[in-house]
Amino acid sequence: YLLSAVGMGMALAGCSGSGPEDTEDEVIDADAEEVVVRLDDLDSGWSGGLQEDENSDAKAVYLNADITAEITVDKHSDIGSAEDGYDELESEETESTSSDSVDYGNEGFLVNPFEGLVIIGFRAGNFVFKIESYTTEGSPMNPEDPARDMADIITGKISDIQND
Repeated sequence: YLLSAVGMGMALAGCSGSGPEDTEDEVIDADAEEVVVRLDDLDSGWSGGLQEDENSDAKAVYLNADITAEITVDKHSDIGSAEDGYDELESEETESTSSDSVDYGNEGFLVNPFEGLVIIGFRAGNFVFKIESYTTEGSPMNPEDPARDMADIITGKISDIQND
């Protein structure tokens, strides 16, 4: 699951976040590749991009010094299926650790299963997102910052699509 991290974390491009009150619970008419974070959404210093993944509709992996961020996107045909997919993800990721609620999409969670790893999972309409951000051992970087920044970028893209 986790890739070996190489590189050093810098700030991500600023995007305003959208909370649950800002994301309508509706089927979003977009491809998974339209809503995933792209390299040009990030500040300089990041490398990586989209990768093939038979288990998701879109996947991107980005490296920046001590930080690796991995994003997976699953597009569902309807809200009910997406809710089930989100519930399954939340159950898997929070089984052995406590979680906090986060204001991304329609519902979301954040877990920090161990030092140096943060996972944000959230559902926006018919999409389910998982963002894993982790650092190399002993890094002073906080993996939560890029994970939250990437969630902000995604929710900004969804908001733009919904408002078109």
